Amino acid sequence: MSRKKILWLCSWYPSRQAPFNGDFIQRHAKAAALYNDIHVIHLTNDFIGPQEEAYQEIITGENITEQILYFKKKASVTGKLTNQLRWLALYKQTIRNYIIQNGKPDLVHVHIPIKAGLLGLWIEKIYKIPFLLTEHWGIYNTVIENGYLSKSFTFKQITNRVFKKTSRFLAVSKYLAYGVNKYVCQKEFTLIPNTVNTDLFYYNKEANNRFRFIHVSNMVSLKNPEGIMRSFKIFADTNENAVLIMIGDANEGLKKFAREINIPSDRILFLGEILYDDVAIEMQKADCLILFSTIENSPCVIGEA
Repeated sequence: MSRKKILWLCSWYPSRQAPFNGDFIQRHAKAAALYNDIHVIHLTNDFIGPQEEAYQEIITGENITEQILYFKKKASVTGKLTNQLRWLALYKQTIRNYIIQNGKPDLVHVHIPIKAGLLGLWIEKIYKIPFLLTEHWGIYNTVIENGYLSKSFTFKQITNRVFKKTSRFLAVSKYLAYGVNKYVCQKEFTLIPNTVNTDLFYYNKEANNRFRFIHVSNMVSLKNPEGIMRSFKIFADTNENAVLIMIGDANEGLKKFAREINIPSDRILFLGEILYDDVAIEMQKADCLILFSTIENSPCVIGEA
């Protein structure tokens, strides 16, 4: 099978100010690059850069190019609308430039309909190139706050149109796909879970002095880190040989909570945000992964564990 030239348009993707934003999409892109030539385009408001004009970073790897564009967010009263229009105009121009330099892609792959789906609709209309859609956002339920049903009319209209116009709906979990079919529109789907880099994540049992539980997440309330710690405290009271490793954005509030419920400091370890390679090493040292989220789609950590 000949390699295809595929343009990825990503609503979420890692950038300088948000290195973990959509990192699972980045890993998917690198996996797809094993079989096809992938060019990723992602635009973001630059909250930390000094430049007033838009600028970009281009990262090239084996069969993959990641093009990240930054522009300064306007803070005026009309800035919200101006930012949206500027984002759309810059994205369109970047796609035009890509096609001028590389020719038309064989396929467009949109990740998350809001807002990159707008470009999927545009490129299909202007260039007659079909687009695939992968949805990752777990909003199609009534469990989380600010779910799909609470979104604006415009949000729902755009989302509905993107789903209806995509040539193929790809979902990272059946639960997410069923939610889309219930709340947005009826659409057949193909299940493609999140990817795992097995060059990093593989079984390598190490002997431990203590039984090591591990939790890896961004530690937001949806991941229920407090519930994990409460449960571990009950378990640890009668199992002196257990330790809990917490990897992710361990803010002071979580550390304070651990002290308040009297988890001994030598029984819980907050490693903070660490390199992806180091996560793999910590998982190899661990005996058991804990995931206790309120809701999930296709957690990378399950496959990695």
